[in-house]
Amino acid sequence: MNQRLVWVKISRNQYLNRRFSHHPLGMKEPMATRGKHVSKLDLLLMPLLACDQYGTRIGMGGGYYDRTLASAKHKPYRLGVAHQFQFIKQTLKRQSWDQPLDALLTPQHIYYFKR
Repeated sequence: MNQRLVWVKISRNQYLNRRFSHHPLGMKEPMATRGKHVSKLDLLLMPLLACDQYGTRIGMGGGYYDRTLASAKHKPYRLGVAHQFQFIKQTLKRQSWDQPLDALLTPQHIYYFKR
């Protein structure tokens, strides 16, 4: 599996016209053949299941964000978005391919991590 993420612009008209396909995991994806590479972004909001005090992130297990960021010449600022309970005290094991967060935003706090 060598799939990477691309970012496409979605206009209001596209949303209203339902120009989306259904991903096997249940989410809607814009139907586009070209998009912006992650190197062109300044900020990347990243979903997660858990994050530790070092910015190590557990995602959904597909590795899409890690593979996409690994191929980037310029890495955008990586901001995790989570509920407070997803910020955990245990240190997560970081694998060589894991792309750490720069910061984590919860409703209660923003945590900054050193790289």
